[in-house]
Amino acid sequence: MQMDKLNENQCAFFLTKKKRYCRFKSTANGKYCPEHAGILGVDQGRERVPCPLNPKHYCYKDSVEKHLKKCQKQQKEMPPYFSKGINMDRDGVETGPEVKTPLKEFSTPELHNLIEKVEKLYDEHVKAIDEEILHHHCLDEELGNESFGIPAIRHRKQQASLVGQIQKLGLLQEGFCFVELGAGKGNLSHWIQQALPDKSDLGFVLVDYGHVRYKADNRHKWPDTGPKFERLRIDIADLNLGIVESVSAGQRPVVAVGKHLCGGATDLALRCVTNTLKLRESEEHSQQPEQKKMRTEDNPSQRASLAGVTIALCCHHRCSWDTYIGKEFMEKCGLTQRDFALLCKLSGWTAATWTGWKTKEEMNREISGVSLGVSPNRDIGGVSPNRNIDGVDPNRDISGVSPKCTDSKEDQGETSSTAKNIKDKNRQTSQLEGKTTEDKEITGSNDLEEHQGQEQSFSRTDLHLSPAQREEIGRKCKRLIDYGRVLYLRNCGLQSQLKTYIEEKLTPENVVIVANIAS
Repeated sequence: MQMDKLNENQCAFFLTKKKRYCRFKSTANGKYCPEHAGILGVDQGRERVPCPLNPKHYCYKDSVEKHLKKCQKQQKEMPPYFSKGINMDRDGVETGPEVKTPLKEFSTPELHNLIEKVEKLYDEHVKAIDEEILHHHCLDEELGNESFGIPAIRHRKQQASLVGQIQKLGLLQEGFCFVELGAGKGNLSHWIQQALPDKSDLGFVLVDYGHVRYKADNRHKWPDTGPKFERLRIDIADLNLGIVESVSAGQRPVVAVGKHLCGGATDLALRCVTNTLKLRESEEHSQQPEQKKMRTEDNPSQRASLAGVTIALCCHHRCSWDTYIGKEFMEKCGLTQRDFALLCKLSGWTAATWTGWKTKEEMNREISGVSLGVSPNRDIGGVSPNRNIDGVDPNRDISGVSPKCTDSKEDQGETSSTAKNIKDKNRQTSQLEGKTTEDKEITGSNDLEEHQGQEQSFSRTDLHLSPAQREEIGRKCKRLIDYGRVLYLRNCGLQSQLKTYIEEKLTPENVVIVANIAS
């Protein structure tokens, strides 16, 4: 690659990541711009210091006040619902910052000991969960789109099942405010609204810290497109949901929803809705002991109430002890903070060896009677029998997939075996996006290289575990983490449980946590 040329009066600082020189002008008597001269400690006659608002850039010490007036990082006035760290664990014992320890640094006896504990605790507390793969007709047209491949079908089938779960809880109706936490593009809220197309007494609040393009909010700006979506750009850790004006003033009970809140974000979201909202009244709840009632019930100013929760779980390897809401359960089980960190690491073994359907034809063959996800016997009320949560088929091929989140906010690429089909049919039209999109193409060689690299970080030959055994252990670790969350919600006075809401071969992250008020 040709080296970037240094022009006259141009800063001579070379930017390694951008592979070019800084494009600012150099000072009159030097070869660097004021910014990089300050970083390198070059004497300019005036001392430069880090900006008080953002230490990533510098300003002159004798003109700090002038700089602060125009600095782009100037603090904006925080909204009333911003409360720094309100949803962090304030009752827990101070443990200090978490130290990330690579898996290879855990001794073999320690790993064996934890795996034995996981097996015992899983059999004692979890055993099996219900499989409820539901559907809602609002996504019939989307799921019937013949141009969609597995990535697009995966997300739409999940959304259809999540809407079905909300309906089964009796929460898909007028008079509720739906709050989507970690909303991303807000597609789940969009489909909830589409399931109630003629209803106006609804509220939609979407919470996400980052900026997102192609938001579903844009389809709800006009009077004839249903209730307007409100988006809050805020960290869930700092959100006092109970005093958001549209939530509290409307006096609609809140239904908290989410599709794949990664790791600790799930814990922050659950603590947010239980800490900052009061529990919706019911006869059974009014008779509960005081210690089981939610904290905001002694504050009459908190008018917003919680009606239920439906959150698809994801990325347990990104959980942290500081944010986790199930510490009480872990401590009763004799698991320490270090054990929890290792539990999170082992949970990644599930996705490390997971492989799913590669084509729609393969999917349709295995789901008898299903045509693109629309199955009359799997609609609301059609509940499959309990199955063991392990779900491991000994004859199943578990090679060829790297451990990564398969359910990001955007559709992922097709697997390598269908890369050729993507070339022939790579333009897809979505009813939601109203535009053409292209699937990512992933070559077989890249997939193989990535998988091999990840296998080195996840495998421990000294444990003598097969890929199937690692996958099973990882899945049990996930469920133990989730069970701690279920107990937390139950201690808050909610009915809560875990459910398998989508086929495992569409995504390994196929479990949802649901909760509602005891009737």
